[in-house]
Amino acid sequence: EVHAPILGLWGVKMVVVSVFLAFTVASIALSTRIEAGLEQQIVLPRDSYLQGYFDNTTEYLRVGPPLYFVVKDYNYSSESRHTNQLCSISQCDSNSLLNEISRASSIPELSYIAKPAASWLDDFLVWTSPEAFGCCRKFVNGTYCPPDDQPPCCSPDEEPCGVNGVCKDCTTCFRHSDLVNNRPSTEQFREKLPWFLNALPSADCAKGGHGAYSTSVDLNGYESGIIQASEFRTFHTPLNKQGDYVNSLRAAREFSSRMSDTLKV
Repeated sequence: EVHAPILGLWGVKMVVVSVFLAFTVASIALSTRIEAGLEQQIVLPRDSYLQGYFDNTTEYLRVGPPLYFVVKDYNYSSESRHTNQLCSISQCDSNSLLNEISRASSIPELSYIAKPAASWLDDFLVWTSPEAFGCCRKFVNGTYCPPDDQPPCCSPDEEPCGVNGVCKDCTTCFRHSDLVNNRPSTEQFREKLPWFLNALPSADCAKGGHGAYSTSVDLNGYESGIIQASEFRTFHTPLNKQGDYVNSLRAAREFSSRMSDTLKV
């Protein structure tokens, strides 16, 4: 008896419709500011034992989740440019994948990448270098020679011996004259990669790949010159909020898409 007559007035109708349209337009305009995700503290009861955990995570967490960049169908042959498009040491392209990851880590507030990626490829190329005397070594018969501090340092066809045995006969895998532009050839790469992935770090050579890169390279069918899949590992910055997690995922996907388009890998 009160509201109906008032709402029936023509002027009131126009005001109601105008207010409704104004709120609708404002809601649409402000919808772009809505952040994806829902803070975990909100969905829990205030007295939940997890509230303290999430509060401590927000305040004290100083490391983010791991981030893996996976490269498929890496052609490691000498004729391919893939190696220079991926690595970050001498002779590598300035816009290589690992160099770009390193640059992205210098602006973590945008990329959410905390540090340069750990690269099995860089470490492998350094490990096979003649300058790294304590790294890639072989016996006189061409078989793998372990580091001096990892006995038994013996050839498979010899009796058990100690560090002072046949280790003294070990030499570096390659001389400079054996390499092409200081890089292993396709055959050398194929032969020495399993050595590297099984090599333990030692006092003389910290570049051994066992442990750090044991699962980083898929060796199935690699003899053909193509590594079907390999990964380069880094870490996100601390992701204390749901918004940080969503933004880091978006940034990582945009970065990987851009690198795939640029390098065609």
